[in-house]
Amino acid sequence: MSILEIFFITLGFTIIMIYWVWIYAIRIKNFSIIDAAWSGGFFVQAFLYNSLSPSGSSRKILLLSMIALWSLRLSYFLTKRIAGHHPQEDTRYAQLRAEYGNDYEKRFLYFYMMQAVSISVLTFPFIFVFNNVNPNLSWIEYTGVAAFAISLFGEALADFQMQQFKKNPKNKGRVCDVGLWRYSRHPNYFFESCIWFSFFIFILIYNWLGLLPGVGTIGRVILENGEQIFVPFLRGGAADLPLRLPPAYPDILILCASWHNRPAARGRRCRRR
Repeated sequence: MSILEIFFITLGFTIIMIYWVWIYAIRIKNFSIIDAAWSGGFFVQAFLYNSLSPSGSSRKILLLSMIALWSLRLSYFLTKRIAGHHPQEDTRYAQLRAEYGNDYEKRFLYFYMMQAVSISVLTFPFIFVFNNVNPNLSWIEYTGVAAFAISLFGEALADFQMQQFKKNPKNKGRVCDVGLWRYSRHPNYFFESCIWFSFFIFILIYNWLGLLPGVGTIGRVILENGEQIFVPFLRGGAADLPLRLPPAYPDILILCASWHNRPAARGRRCRRR
């Protein structure tokens, strides 16, 4: 089976899967579930790549395990958060619903289909790895695995620290500034970017298309009604929605808008362009 055949078969499966997620979202009146579905979709896509590609390679098992650990952990984390707020819909999707008006179901269908396409586009370079039957791993691939392990641990730690911070009633309305959050406005986003960069390292030896997984970490800041909004160029789920920067950080650089500016309390403040 050729690379393109594998790609279009998995793309079709992912589109169908996300379509049924859209049907379910209408039924429960909560379009936030695309966040969890988008994250989990990467494991589904990788599993299909693994199943349709030539058998027998420790490299395939290693890559599938990396994708599964990241995808299923994030999907579980988002599912738990969405379920905890249900039936209240995430404010971002509630805002989109209001903006879409009476035609919101069809427009959300288009939005969901774009998420399905983004999953397939971002995972396309993985096909080259799954089709490699060479049993020997290169030092570049080992470097990618090490970077992935560190990044996944950092992201999980940042999420855990945020959860513990929110559990304390005294912290209601406060900006989290403990643990990793003392050094970055969004350490979870930082390590998320590092995870995608580790995939890039792992894939780079096979094809320049390994650059694709890193595209989603790039974005820009725009001004809308006097409010700063970070807009990623290519990301699925909630990341495709404008991320409104909190009032606690009034001065943000385009470079540091997404995750790595230090809180003002640390004495270092970025400037608005």
